Amino acid sequence: MSTNVRVAAREERVAGLNRVKTRPNITVAALERTAPAQRYAVLVAVLVSLGTFVFLQVLHGIVPETGADFRAVLTAADSQAEGQDIYGPALHFLAQPNLRHILGMTNTPFVYPPPLAVLARPLTDIPPRLSLALWDALNLSMLAVLVVMIVRISRARAFRELVLISAIYGFFPLDMGLGNGQIDLTITLFCLASYVLYRRGNQTAAGVLLACITLIKPTVGIIVVYFLLRRAWPLLRAYVVTGLAGVAISLRAVPLAVAWEYRKVASGWANAFGVLPLNQSWHGQVSRFLAPALDRQPTGLGGILLLLSEGLFPLIAAVVAWRLLRRPEPGDLRAGLLQFYAILTVLLLGIPFTENMHLTWLLPGIAFLFVIMAQQPRWRPWHATAVTAYLVLALPFAEMITWSAGANWWGRLTSGVDCYGLTALSVVMCLVAFGPTPRTLQPTIRRHPNPEIQA
Repeated sequence: MSTNVRVAAREERVAGLNRVKTRPNITVAALERTAPAQRYAVLVAVLVSLGTFVFLQVLHGIVPETGADFRAVLTAADSQAEGQDIYGPALHFLAQPNLRHILGMTNTPFVYPPPLAVLARPLTDIPPRLSLALWDALNLSMLAVLVVMIVRISRARAFRELVLISAIYGFFPLDMGLGNGQIDLTITLFCLASYVLYRRGNQTAAGVLLACITLIKPTVGIIVVYFLLRRAWPLLRAYVVTGLAGVAISLRAVPLAVAWEYRKVASGWANAFGVLPLNQSWHGQVSRFLAPALDRQPTGLGGILLLLSEGLFPLIAAVVAWRLLRRPEPGDLRAGLLQFYAILTVLLLGIPFTENMHLTWLLPGIAFLFVIMAQQPRWRPWHATAVTAYLVLALPFAEMITWSAGANWWGRLTSGVDCYGLTALSVVMCLVAFGPTPRTLQPTIRRHPNPEIQA
């Protein structure tokens, strides 16, 4: 009897194997689409966004300072509609001696180009609390789309890889931007989408997207250096044309004298806040080392050295980017994206002013790095550096340390915690993306015992 059972079981296994052999080949892409990370990505993104939206509405009712940056946009939009000076409050604020009290303001000054105020004009026709809720909903929708895009592009498979990608939800610059009502999530998503469009051959659309986010926050325009070094001329043409169109619209929306004031606001903001811990570029850290007192700009020899560094650091970043991008672009989209974000980290370190919330733009690159790390068969030394750099940038203790730092040498040293974390992250991303072992970018795929299944 037992012999008959064994024979029947063996025949059933053979029949099952024959059925598998008659199935069409299952590609790697098909296996990835059915992987746990891919199946649950949308669900996780939607649930987290809904939960965060509810939390933000409660937070707005408890902490009046939340949503301060959005209220600045709303006030500017209302002033622009009434023909008033949208930069008057910012110029008045910059004339004050103590700028640190911006952290406790319920309505910060508007310091962005005019297009953002023009875009926000429809929100001035509804109650402020409702407009803030709609703004939160927009930001969290962008975050959900961003997470799903990262999961799809990174080819995440295991559920632990989805968990690692979800670590971006705990990124403090992201959370701080959400609480303040910033627009950095839209910029992050559009920046990622522009590179994807560029790789798919739609360079015109990519250039238009990049120009749109540059018209909102000009700092992100530094990424054009990447496309310039890649000689993406159609993208650059679309970028310039769209940028000029945006400037023309701005000049029609606000008087020329008001538009010209933006130059004063932008330079004044960079100079006044450049020495504060808000600035986490190399230049910002040097300015704090050379400062004669807390939050005071260097003068004399220190001022000359700081001026020299203002030109030297961008030059160094540009040379590093040029050297790294001399090699051809990789065929794999994920490898190309890692190079794209590695260059962005270098440029953010080199420019004179990098606000800590600008680090949100790097989240896709960090997530790609984590997925690559999780898919490698064994632990590598750079994994520890990547995790440490992320924790330094992600946890709020960095902001607590930098803003509580005093004027002594220990305070000056610890005022650049985010700068050190960004430097470590940049080194790791450049080594992995441009290093001599491109196989580190390839996921480890276990072979199925059935050769018909292409895994």
